Amino acid sequence: MASGKLMPFDFAYCSDKSKVFENYCKYTFTRTQSMFTYEGLPDTIPVQWLESYLQRNGSCCIAEHEGKLYALLGNAGGELDEYYQPTIYTVANPALGLSKSFEIGKDCVYCKNDYDAIGLVPLVSRYCGLMTENLLTVRISDINMRMMNLLSAPDDNTLQSTKQYLKDLEEGKLGVVGETPFFEGLKLQSKGVGNGDYMIQFIELQQYLKGSMYNELGINANFNMKREALSGQEVALNDDALMPLIDDMLKQRRAMCDELNQMFGLNVSVDYGSTWHSNVVEKQLISEDELGADGAESEEAAGDEAALPDDKDPNAVDEGDVSRLNDEEESGSDDNSDTSSDSDVDEPDENCEDADSGSESDDECGSDADTSDEDTSEDDESQSEESETEESETEESETDESETEEVDAEDEPKDEEPESKDEEQEPSPEESNDSEDDEKKKKGECK
Repeated sequence: MASGKLMPFDFAYCSDKSKVFENYCKYTFTRTQSMFTYEGLPDTIPVQWLESYLQRNGSCCIAEHEGKLYALLGNAGGELDEYYQPTIYTVANPALGLSKSFEIGKDCVYCKNDYDAIGLVPLVSRYCGLMTENLLTVRISDINMRMMNLLSAPDDNTLQSTKQYLKDLEEGKLGVVGETPFFEGLKLQSKGVGNGDYMIQFIELQQYLKGSMYNELGINANFNMKREALSGQEVALNDDALMPLIDDMLKQRRAMCDELNQMFGLNVSVDYGSTWHSNVVEKQLISEDELGADGAESEEAAGDEAALPDDKDPNAVDEGDVSRLNDEEESGSDDNSDTSSDSDVDEPDENCEDADSGSESDDECGSDADTSDEDTSEDDESQSEESETEESETEESETDESETEEVDAEDEPKDEEPESKDEEQEPSPEESNDSEDDEKKKKGECK
């Protein structure tokens, strides 16, 4: 706190563990003061003290005293309700002359920093304590690295000569040793000092602790353990871990503002501030550009207060989704109608049932049917003619055979030698035809 004069510089902030730890924590809470911005708060409730009470104590209450609203620091207790939550908030404020127990939800608004009203002190103390130990280790290691060699002297004369020699070297002078006992008595003890790789490990640990603390507080502070350049995907790996805690903190403050507005007729609102607000806006832009989401979806994806998951009704219907589904159904029906009309136009000859094709398609169908009937009738006639010719040929062959048999029967008594019939050679086709003609003439004459 201010003491009426400028604070002097003190090396103890680097070497004293308690001072280093205390100042680490104070600077961290100074940064978190810009996490939220309020609108509509009464002048009697400064934002810095309201946030200080919430972040460091975990809870406070806002109550009315002598017609004014104050953020009061105290303890929650009393008889627990059905969910084991406190019902009484006890306050003792000497400046206001106030010592009273307020009934939560009736006389005062119980304000919480997070779900369990823990605050940020445990988180900040853990990381700041580890960073303090690492800082002191780095300081001691840095001092030890100066001790490259050890000099030992057996007597006072050699000791004084050694000190004067080192002093001349420090001042940039060339030292000269002219006594032999100095070389004989002085001993050099070399200390094996490594190449300082462990110093790099301490620096990496400091980056890891600081980056982890800022990530839990919603600030994207990457720590590079690869010792090389990081790609964009590697930088964005911890984006999902940034928002849950501060989203819950914002949710609790929104609930506080709603109760204030309802109980005291105010119009108080709260939103992210500083770099936290920039992170939300950046995630909204990324979701809109890369994912093609609209404004509401991008706010929900970015963790903005307008679309926090816990604040939405689980049974509510998203009008945007319904409208998109309706548009998709309409476009699908239009596509189906277009494809069906195209198929009807492209295939008039196959179905011949399209009402829009007119009489021409009917005539074409009828002509096709007539040509097919004519082809079938011609095939039937040709087949019948072939069958008739075959029948006539078979009948003629049968009549010829019967006539030859009759002629043979008439010639048998005239033959004197029956064995000569067997010995006769078969007639040639031309002779058989001539004989058949002669026989037909004879039969005609007989008739």
